[in-house]
Amino acid sequence: MSFKFASWVRALMKGMGHRYIKRIPYMTPKGRRYRYIYRVDHTHQGKHAFHEDHFIQGTKFALSTEDGAEFHGHIESVDGDKVKYVIDDGPQKGAVVETTKQELAAKLNEVHGVSDKLADARDKASADLEQVKQSGGSEKQIARARRRLLALGGTEDKETTPTEQLTETEPRGFGDINQEYQRRLAAARDKARENLERVTRRGGTKKQIAQARRKLRALGGTETVDTRAPDSEDPKPTAQSASPSGVTDSSGQLMSKRTLQEIVANIVETESKTKRLNIADLHGALYQRGVSIRPGQLKDLLSAASSRNIISLKPWTEGLDKVEYPEYLISRLQGNMMYHVEPANGPKRDLPDTPATVQSNGRPLSLAEVSQEVVRKLGSNATSIKDLEAGLRESGMDIETGHLHDHLNLLNEKGIVAFEEDRMHTRNPDATSSLVRRDEQGITRVYDKVRLAQ
Repeated sequence: MSFKFASWVRALMKGMGHRYIKRIPYMTPKGRRYRYIYRVDHTHQGKHAFHEDHFIQGTKFALSTEDGAEFHGHIESVDGDKVKYVIDDGPQKGAVVETTKQELAAKLNEVHGVSDKLADARDKASADLEQVKQSGGSEKQIARARRRLLALGGTEDKETTPTEQLTETEPRGFGDINQEYQRRLAAARDKARENLERVTRRGGTKKQIAQARRKLRALGGTETVDTRAPDSEDPKPTAQSASPSGVTDSSGQLMSKRTLQEIVANIVETESKTKRLNIADLHGALYQRGVSIRPGQLKDLLSAASSRNIISLKPWTEGLDKVEYPEYLISRLQGNMMYHVEPANGPKRDLPDTPATVQSNGRPLSLAEVSQEVVRKLGSNATSIKDLEAGLRESGMDIETGHLHDHLNLLNEKGIVAFEEDRMHTRNPDATSSLVRRDEQGITRVYDKVRLAQ
């Protein structure tokens, strides 16, 4: 049997008392296994992790998540709706608690904010399902998005699928059907636009606004000017998009690496005085300043800035399953993953005063141009991301690893490309090109190969 370093690392981390919030036992033909849960919106066997059906003997859960005061309990027995659990550590270690499934669910909701987080996850899953359906996704993609929504306890919204509604009406002439379709589609757009405006007016979170915006765009709608903010989520491009592939300011103009360097250095210097700054937080701070930049673009910028001693990158020292936003991890050889940013000491060398974008022969390329060239380079057989990047450079495209990751993620969201997992060996020469992200089950994985989706 071949040795898989990634599997060994995951197994090792699971034995080190890591900060999972729940552990669910289940049986396989090879015996008992455990599903470790790190986020409330993770699912197991078609239901969300905190569903009462997962309150079974041997289930373990976090009863406190405060730093330095974490402790867990485990279910000793279940009798119908009654549950008996034992506190495993902390000041009440050894205490036995007899309760009901409903009361235990309420307790865990109080600790982990289950209801609110599941509601947010359901909203996103619902928007994702509608987006896949409206963009002409395959039956497999629609079924996968539907399973995710149902597993989170959501229901499918039929109101925003005018095509499906029309199939239930009596056959009529094409002109009548098309007119009715357009009417219902326009009504669905109006409803989605009103929802986006309502969420924006009441001061919804960035995540809630982004979800409402995705639903409107999935129906082909456009938002009113007053719902657009400098810190809003970067729009997902369509295949016809002429949007620039680089970093832009609030007016949509390309920004130079030198200008971005100054903004980043200022944020790092200011923010790191009060907290340990990670790349995800830095990304949010850039958006608040009107900078439209994707995760991969930001990682390219930080890698270059670190090499010139403008900022200092620090590694993520815990298990991959614990990182909240794995897409911001910067891969390095020997398995290191950089995640935090600090001011650097010593002499600095400025970044070049050139556009932060993908170019070909000095000409900035659009999102569509880059994506089309990426697709042309791929086939049904998996290609290493490192070789893909080299092939694009050979064809005259000046593209960095993070920029390529951004395009691959966008193409994956549209069902055009698929990833294959890396073996995570410390000597893997492709480690710095590997793409880190969560899969559909919420598990953080490292991918080093990509191919066209079947």
